[in-house]
Amino acid sequence: MRLLADLLPILRRAATRAALLAAAAGLAGPAGAQDGTTPLQTFQTYVVNNDLTNAQFFLQNGLVTAAELDTGDLFLKALFANNTRGSDTRPLDFANVEQVARLHDYLSALAPVDMNGRERCWDYRTRITDRWCGLATTMLAQGVAPQAISFYMQRGLDLSARPEEVASPALALIANLGSRYSMEDLNWFSQNGLQLGSETFPLSHFTRLQAYYELDLEDAYKIPEARLDSQPFNFLDALSMTLTSRRQDGHERSANQDFLCRYIMFVAGQMPPTFDHFSFLLRNVQEFRGANIGRTEKASSRRYGTFYYEVFPQSCVSMIGAMALSSSELDRMISLFAAEQDMSTAQWLVNLKQGALQSNVQKN
Repeated sequence: MRLLADLLPILRRAATRAALLAAAAGLAGPAGAQDGTTPLQTFQTYVVNNDLTNAQFFLQNGLVTAAELDTGDLFLKALFANNTRGSDTRPLDFANVEQVARLHDYLSALAPVDMNGRERCWDYRTRITDRWCGLATTMLAQGVAPQAISFYMQRGLDLSARPEEVASPALALIANLGSRYSMEDLNWFSQNGLQLGSETFPLSHFTRLQAYYELDLEDAYKIPEARLDSQPFNFLDALSMTLTSRRQDGHERSANQDFLCRYIMFVAGQMPPTFDHFSFLLRNVQEFRGANIGRTEKASSRRYGTFYYEVFPQSCVSMIGAMALSSSELDRMISLFAAEQDMSTAQWLVNLKQGALQSNVQKN
């Protein structure tokens, strides 16, 4: 039994290696499938599997030439294949900069490596042929630390690059604010080329990001009614829409909501919303209910131990309250929640309205 236990890690690593080899076997395209495995295909397989010793055999013996290679494309393939969900062994993990540097140096000696292109996405060690990924967006979607991303920027990654049919990296950053990224991280990205504030986002960018996360309809971004892809959303819109995604649970979701609500209050004075955020958020964020004000739930983690988090963060309570005062939808929302028998939310909104009326009377 001890022998079997000792063998399990080895078997897992072998299975992961075999899966990468099998997945990479289709990289050379139809010619390889029709005529058998080609030298170029096998070379790419070894590179994806981070086996540069065997890959070098093909170059040394003229079986593959540098002119045949798209080094940028191959670099992205190797990284995406090694950073999929369901993979226990990641020889080219985004944060394993020593191994990634080794691969980058190897490929850049053959031809310049363009990190700002696009490559088919990978998921569970499978290459997704109908979905495009970019390096910056993928790393931000996975919450890779700025220190690691800096390594790629020193080698040519441009956070302002926008490969065709790839979701904006700014959206991926927003999705992880509070849970993976801090305000310090946000400032770092802004200072290092990531467009925050000026960029607009077509509807397709949201659908591409939720496809990357493989969110089902219930957990996906909610979209304002009667919105066309030709009508882009601004940065403030994107922050509010991210609040409606249920990709995260429990305390991580609360942390993300808390950060976003604080940030929305900061950004709100700098740009106008393109739709009514107040009614949109009340209808689409389950936690934003009167009964949840002040409510906490218990959680635990290795880092913080046992702690309590707010189900409806106070920052979000304040944000909704501020939005209510400038929204033409306040009366309709009161009526709607009362009709749905959610009296605690209806009463909360009534209190907001009465407070605004009293404030106006005092001012006059």
